[in-house]
Amino acid sequence: MNGSRDGVDPMKGKSMDSTSKESFPLSVLLMLVSALCFACSGFFGQRGVERIDYWLTLFMRFAFPFALLALVAAWSFRSLPARPDRTQVVRAFSLVMSQGLFFAAAVKTSLFLAMVLYNTGPIFTIVFDAIRTRRISVTALLAALIGFSGVLLTLWEGTRNINLFALVGLASGAFLAISQLSLYASAKKKTHFETMYYTYGIGSVLLLPVLATVSLERGALPATASTSYSVLVLLLVGLFSMGNQYFRSLAYEHVNSIQIVSPFVYATIPIALVLDLAFNAKYPALLPILGSCIIALAACMAPLAKALSISRVRLLWLGQWGQPKGE
Repeated sequence: MNGSRDGVDPMKGKSMDSTSKESFPLSVLLMLVSALCFACSGFFGQRGVERIDYWLTLFMRFAFPFALLALVAAWSFRSLPARPDRTQVVRAFSLVMSQGLFFAAAVKTSLFLAMVLYNTGPIFTIVFDAIRTRRISVTALLAALIGFSGVLLTLWEGTRNINLFALVGLASGAFLAISQLSLYASAKKKTHFETMYYTYGIGSVLLLPVLATVSLERGALPATASTSYSVLVLLLVGLFSMGNQYFRSLAYEHVNSIQIVSPFVYATIPIALVLDLAFNAKYPALLPILGSCIIALAACMAPLAKALSISRVRLLWLGQWGQPKGE
């Protein structure tokens, strides 16, 4: 018994077929909302690390969404496998590492710089996938080379100021790539709800012993952790994290190819820049801004090439078959 109405699972996600109606503007809007949610999750995560506690903030990043999903599963009598598979464990571990490194880089550098380096994930994905499959397209190779030139520009500013946490931010992008490759493998045989449920659940299980050990060694959490402000910040970290996943999955449901709208995730970079300027009074140098533009361009090359290819095929099809008979 799964408790879903009309036989439709709202958390599973719909697969678009050739007869499905696309809504590109709506998909773009949902992707921008997803980007806003992720940038806000990073912003409140930075606040939590600075003013509350690093490990508690990271734990709540996974525990709060897991608690909500567990309530949904119990309310809808949703049946889940007794235990996760190896791919889900790898995804959860890599996502914990990615988020932990991202939070550390955001505090020690800036939210903008950490967001730029975190978004190198798609570039690392190209490299890791090429190593795994032992083949790479010309477009992907060119995108990787251009992308890493942008990384070098961004890192130059960080290392020039003797801030090695810029490398920590780059490592967060590498672990994000592992997480995304694991998600791709898991999505072929798992529902969206199940993937989220086990990702957040395993992440919470991995972080709980660490949080307990750290708390025992240093004593009780700071008094600021129990204030209403702190509780609100920790809840917002998890809530915006879920919003990022939820709105992105909705965006993917409204297009036949997710490659067409995936570049809009890079809206997180200018949003992070605005948050840094407005609330942190941090003004980035020219090189990181230029590097972020190059990284975004490189990561968008493969999706845009595929989108143009799809459009070209459609134009050829319309040119051959789209004319009314008799004309």
